[in-house]
Amino acid sequence: MINSTNNDESLIENPEKRINEIYIKLEQGEKFESLAKQFSEDKSSAEKGGMLSPFSGGQLTSVEFETEAFSLENVGDISQPFKTEFGWHIIKLYNKKSVDTYEAMKGELGAKVKKDSRSQLINTSLVNKLKEQYLVSDIQPDLSYFVSILDDSYFSGKWFLPQDFKRTEELVKIGSKQITNQEFGAFLEKNQRKKTPKVGLNKLVSDSYNIFLEKQLIQYKEEQLEFENPDFGFIVDEYRDGLLLFELMETEIWNAAKKDTIGLQKYYNDNKENYYWNQRADAVVASSAKKSTIKEVEKLLRNNQSPEQIKTVLNTDKSINVIFTSGIMDAKHQSLPENFSFKIGVSDIYKLNDAFIVADVKEVLPKELKVFKEARGAVISDFQNYKEANWILNLEKKYKVVINQEVLEQVKSQLKN
Repeated sequence: MINSTNNDESLIENPEKRINEIYIKLEQGEKFESLAKQFSEDKSSAEKGGMLSPFSGGQLTSVEFETEAFSLENVGDISQPFKTEFGWHIIKLYNKKSVDTYEAMKGELGAKVKKDSRSQLINTSLVNKLKEQYLVSDIQPDLSYFVSILDDSYFSGKWFLPQDFKRTEELVKIGSKQITNQEFGAFLEKNQRKKTPKVGLNKLVSDSYNIFLEKQLIQYKEEQLEFENPDFGFIVDEYRDGLLLFELMETEIWNAAKKDTIGLQKYYNDNKENYYWNQRADAVVASSAKKSTIKEVEKLLRNNQSPEQIKTVLNTDKSINVIFTSGIMDAKHQSLPENFSFKIGVSDIYKLNDAFIVADVKEVLPKELKVFKEARGAVISDFQNYKEANWILNLEKKYKVVINQEVLEQVKSQLKN
């Protein structure tokens, strides 16, 4: 993906114009990957030549981006520039896995159908085992009361439990859990439909009870699993501990650090040496795939020609030979090579990402302290780490930790094996 935005960190004044210039260079035969490294403002993918991690439909935030991506048919196809809420993009298809033909999937589909046809047998076996485990009789309890309170309104979804419904009477016991009329009555009321085929009320209640009991058995099994299965219990405990730790960290560290404006300012004042701008240049950088073109740009820059004047000479509506990037850049900026010399004036010509660049440096800005507003994001992150470290130290002082060395060595030996 090649991305062009106009966010606060962007050096591009007109992202739409920039993306169209890049697209023309692609049409001229320049490599997508090289142009992504030079000009894409998506920092996470630019250094990888624009390569994104594989994704499927519904996985990305932007519907427009997914629509464009999945409209590309052949490997190597490149989209035209398009806009989303995140900026302007050009995307290239590297691989695409479509749904196989019916013949290719016939075996897999057949296996799924066979599995589905056996699922009820498996489910029935599970229910029978749970009945045996939790001492639930195969004989249904007396359900005549529920038959007596039902009527034909149930089949149109308009039935309600009567006002004098016997809610607290015991219906069935599963293990140590007593199920009352209330639970089954609520189940009947909730599961009625506007159009339910009419059957005898005795059969309706009996079939509904079987479904209800099955759900209750499985629910009870899930509730007891951490007590019946020690390994699962350990996992559940770890999960709960993780949630508790996350909540504590959020309350004690992350949110506290963001809201503690006095603490943030003090931390910044005490650690200013960590918040400096590196040496930077206020520069205009020209990039071209042709060295001859960059030599011409170099000459025009030395003659005090502006980027717009140079583009008028070297570019046309259908041919983009040079692209300019301007603004304040440090040594790590994607438009500058690693060995770039920060000197005022027109630079030497450098080769960078299958292209050639030359820069006109207007001013060299020395290493200087960031004001608090400029450093705020980094200060918050560092302050959170500082508060977390101190919080842990205080916990260690308050709660003595004793390590069982014998058990520790035993675990180590098991891991090695």
